Amino acid sequence: MDLDIQRRLSGYLLRGEKILWTGRPPRGVMFTRSDAFTIPFFLVWTGIPLFGLFSQGRSGFGVQSLFFAPFFLMGGYMLIVRFFHDAWVRAHTFYAVTDRRILILRDGPRAALRSFDRGNLGILELLEDGSRGTILFGQRPAGGRGFIFLPPTTPQFLGIENAREVFDLIQRTGASATG
Repeated sequence: MDLDIQRRLSGYLLRGEKILWTGRPPRGVMFTRSDAFTIPFFLVWTGIPLFGLFSQGRSGFGVQSLFFAPFFLMGGYMLIVRFFHDAWVRAHTFYAVTDRRILILRDGPRAALRSFDRGNLGILELLEDGSRGTILFGQRPAGGRGFIFLPPTTPQFLGIENAREVFDLIQRTGASATG
């Protein structure tokens, strides 16, 4: 277990609660399968206003050029900024399984802790990808991720190492947390 994660989570533990496992999501820029659609879509989305701005530039920029700015800015965010924002969020995210709860901590500005009672988790889903995997806590929204601009809303341990072992640990010890 990572001592840094244990130190970060120690202030959030209940009296007598013990950490059984800690982990983190993968670091760095990450692409998903949906990016195969999203990136080309936003290349076109950004290209159209860029073309409009260049064609306006020949005749002089006017107030009508401001019409293109929101489309260009949104396209730029979706093509570049969101990947670095996502990497930053994952670099500041920590996971833990305790003898009572599942914890997901995000530190830094707008810090947040999500806590789930081990006895009332409901649906657990394991998605494996080689040596890494994702554990979802609860039902995924219909259509997977939901709208393409938004991150997934289902609480999850994203891309953790030894996901099957962690999944088994949650199931084994989750039954004892209820009784």
